[in-house]
Amino acid sequence: MTKPRRSTIDIHTTLSNLRAGRTGALSVCMSARINSREYVAAGEVVDAVDALVAQLTGDDKHLHASAHRTVSGSQNRKPG
Repeated sequence: MTKPRRSTIDIHTTLSNLRAGRTGALSVCMSARINSREYVAAGEVVDAVDALVAQLTGDDKHLHASAHRTVSGSQNRKPG
């Protein structure tokens, strides 16, 4: 029985490249007319990148921006 081949993916470089591609596709989405061919194609690229990143990292929101939090905006802060 043969062993399965191990992948030699440089995950940091790969994620960086995927982030750049996703950013470019989002840029097209922001400037193209909604539902135009370009808009739809760019949306498909974003979906494909998200699916690939989910397979690589196990996190389907890995490249999504998150809201910044501040101490003054925290709901858990107790008056003191």
